[in-house]
Parts: sequence; structure tokens; C-alpha cells
Amino acid sequence: MENNMTKASVTGNNAAPETQYRLSYLDNIRVLLISLIVLLHLAITYGAPGSWYVGEVPFDSLGQMSRIIYTCYNATVQGFALGLFFLISGYFTAASLSRKGTLRVIKDRMIRLGIPLLVYTIIINPVLIYMLNSCREGFFPFLLHHFAHLDFSVGPMWFVAALLLFTLVYLLWKSLKGVTAFERSAASPMPSIFGLFVLALITGLIAFAVRLVYPAGWSMPLLNFQIGYFTQYIVMFALGTMAWNVKWFDCVSDYRPAVWLGGAFFIILIQPFPYILISGGDLGVIIGGMNWQALSYAVWESFVCLCMVIGLLAFFKRRLNGKGGWFRVLPPNVYVVYIIHPPVMIALTSAFKGLTLSPLLKFVVMSPIVLAACFAAAGLIRAIPGMKKVL
Repeated sequence: MENNMTKASVTGNNAAPETQYRLSYLDNIRVLLISLIVLLHLAITYGAPGSWYVGEVPFDSLGQMSRIIYTCYNATVQGFALGLFFLISGYFTAASLSRKGTLRVIKDRMIRLGIPLLVYTIIINPVLIYMLNSCREGFFPFLLHHFAHLDFSVGPMWFVAALLLFTLVYLLWKSLKGVTAFERSAASPMPSIFGLFVLALITGLIAFAVRLVYPAGWSMPLLNFQIGYFTQYIVMFALGTMAWNVKWFDCVSDYRPAVWLGGAFFIILIQPFPYILISGGDLGVIIGGMNWQALSYAVWESFVCLCMVIGLLAFFKRRLNGKGGWFRVLPPNVYVVYIIHPPVMIALTSAFKGLTLSPLLKFVVMSPIVLAACFAAAGLIRAIPGMKKVL
């Protein structure tokens, strides 16, 4: 999740080769993705299944319907948004290796990923825990007790930790092959639709197998990795590095966005039926285990990712590939929004906790407020001298 390269001018199917130009449509997609992820955490605050710092679940007049809506939204966003982030990150990691070489890439990633990860782990996360638990002891005694028990949880910064790990593994693999920098190959056509469907099916089946041991939602201590979802993340990061090398994104606009996004919409619409068929909406059945619900969820998730990724890449490259208006202001702040959205969101939801609305309606009301505050705060932080070198 970082800014690289310079602008590309693309109109319709006549795409200019993506070499030294900034890919504005990828920057613009990142604005959509971070917004969806922030709202996913807001949904958990108001009753959606999942783990978050705070939860507010008063009486909801919509009852079970509210839970189904939340579950479908979060499952959909989980199904493709982070995978697409890893795809874009893999793409720019390969591009950076080509331009800078291994040592400079490692240095840059340690600054841009390692420093924010360290700050969040040793400062922001403990402060949030301290404030939310209303600890009577002083902050510094709490901090010493916190770290004495080796509680170095990275919280939602698990993505940054995973991206740093993926990058180092990728660079190590390239170094073992004797590649410290490389030139791009000749442009290669995108994989066939059949090949993409086979890849999606295999990814879903592997995810199902992994979830027999690590159910979806289970988190690794400290790093907070949800291993049940990592099959998709690894595949997407690897595809991103390949996409840069063989210039797949040069021809992604050849795909028809309406077809792929329409297919994704249809797949998303059928999502509630396995959920409804589960007695009492027991999510423990679909998150892992040797049953058809868990299998259908893993495969469903993989095909949602395929259709949404292709559809969004094609649509944004055709229609939203400029830097005007909000797309000039918002993209540079995406990474900072990811880092600071927990404290901003917690502060706002706490301030409006007394608002007597159903959780679903409160989610609708709070969504634009939270997003506006996160992007505004991120812009102010990046305006501090020296911050842009890290963020």
C-alpha cells in the first residue's frame, strides 16, 4: 500500500504500456479498498461478526436480518479487498526491485513498513488498550506490565507485517535465483478465462483444506495473522509480481467490467442462502470443518475475489484513471488512513455512543463521518515535516 511511479494516460481499450508511468487507476482503487475496510471494522463495532477493539450491540429492531446484512457485507469485503491490496502491493514490489535493486528495496520497506509497524505496536495499540480498559494504574506502569507479558500484538497492522514478510520472502527467492534486479519480459496476454477459473477453484479448495486446521477468523498470537485467509493473500501477492513482470495490466482493460462485476454481484447475492440454511446462523459451521457449508464458503470467496478484482481493475482503468478532484487528494493518504483509523474510529463511535438508533441505521449515519475524519486526519499527519518520507 504505497505510492510508486508516475501517471498513465489510458482511454478505453487503447492502453499505453505501463512502464515508467504512475498507475492512477490503481491509486484510485486503493481509496475504494481502504474505505471498504474501514467500514468493515465499523460494522463489527455495531454488531457484525468479527474481532475489534470495541463493540456496541444494543437492541436491534431488525433482529436477525441486521446480522445477516452485516455478515454478507463483511464476508464480501473480506473476500476480495485485502486480496486486491496484496495484488497491487506485489505489483509495485516487483517494480521497485527492477528500479532499485534488492538492498534499496529492503531499506525502503523497513522505513515505510517497519517503522509504522513498530510505532503502532509499542505506542498506539497499548494506548488504545489502556484507554478502553479504564486502567486505574498509571500509563507507564501499565506499559511495563503490558510488555512484561510479551503482549506485542500488532492489531490491524497485521497487513503491514504480512506485506513485509511477503516482500522479504520474495526478495530472498529472487536472490537465491541470482536476481537482484531485472528487466520486464515481453508483454504477455492475460490468462484465459478458463485458466482464471481453475486458479480460483484451486485457491478455494486449498483455503478449505487450510481451514480444517485453522478456521477462518482464528488469529495467530502477536502477529494476528488469520491463517485461514492467507491462501488467497499469498496467491494474489505472487500474481501481482508476475503481473508486473509480464505486463498483464497493460491489457486488463480488454476485459468487460460489466460482465465481471455483474458476475461478482450475482455470486454475492447467492451468499446468504448457505448462511440461512444453517440452523440459527451458526457461523462456526462455515468458517472451517469437513462440511459442505465450509467448502462452499471457501470456493465462493475465491470466485468473488476473481470477479471483483478483474472487474474493478478493468473498470477503474477505463473510467477512473485520472487524478482530478478527490482522486488528486485522497490516494496519497490511503496508507496513513489504514494506520490511524482505529483510534479515529474508536473516538468517534465513543462520542456518538449515546445516539439512540438501531445499530444498522447508526452504521449508515456514522460511515461518512468516520471516513471523512480518517482521511482528514491522515492529510494533517502527512503535512507534518518529514512524515512523507515514512508515510
